[in-house]
Amino acid sequence: MFKISYFKPVLLLLLFAMAGLRVFAAPEIDSTFRDYVITTSGDTIKGKVLTLHAASVKIDPLTDVHPIVYNYGEVKEVCRNGISYGPVVSMIGYHKHIFAERVQKGAINLFKYTIHQRYGKLVSYYAGKTNALPVEVKTNGDWPRGFRSKEARKNNLLALIADDDQLTRELSAKLDYSFDELTDLVIRYNNRHSKN
Repeated sequence: MFKISYFKPVLLLLLFAMAGLRVFAAPEIDSTFRDYVITTSGDTIKGKVLTLHAASVKIDPLTDVHPIVYNYGEVKEVCRNGISYGPVVSMIGYHKHIFAERVQKGAINLFKYTIHQRYGKLVSYYAGKTNALPVEVKTNGDWPRGFRSKEARKNNLLALIADDDQLTRELSAKLDYSFDELTDLVIRYNNRHSKN
C-alpha cells in the first residue's frame, strides 16, 4: 500500500517546477500584451512585435494566425517591449524613412534615433506636433552634405515652439543647444501646452 507521505517531496518538486516555468514564460506573455502597432487608419493591433526595421514592422497579432508586415507609411506608432517608436524622415544614414524611439510625449513629441558607426554613435533628435511628421531638431553629426546647418535644425525647433514667446526668446538667444537642453525645452513646452 502506498502512503501519501512518500509522494509529498515529488509533489512539491513538481509544483515548484511548474511555478518556475510560469515565471520564465511571464515576460514573453507580458510582452505580447504590451506590444502593439497603431496604423495610420487608427486601428490598434495588439500582439508580439517580431521585427522592427528601418521602414517596416512585423507583428504576430493576438487574433490572426499569421504575422503581418506593415510598411513605414501605414504605421502611426509602434510599441515593442514597452518602448514606443514613431515614424520620422531621416536626414542621416542610409534609410530615409525610419522608426525612432519616442523620448517625450505631449504637445510636442520628441524622438531619438541612433546609428552605431565604426567610430562612435551618430544621434539625431526629431520633434513634431500631433498628426505632423517630426522634423530633425538636433544631431551630433555633420553629415550628409547639404544638411549640416545647425541653424536649419534650430529653425525647425523655433517653428514648433513659436506659440510660446518666452521659450522662443530663450532659444533664439542661443547659438547652439545640447541634447539635454533640447529635452528640457520640450518638457517645459509640454507642461505649458499639453491638454490634461
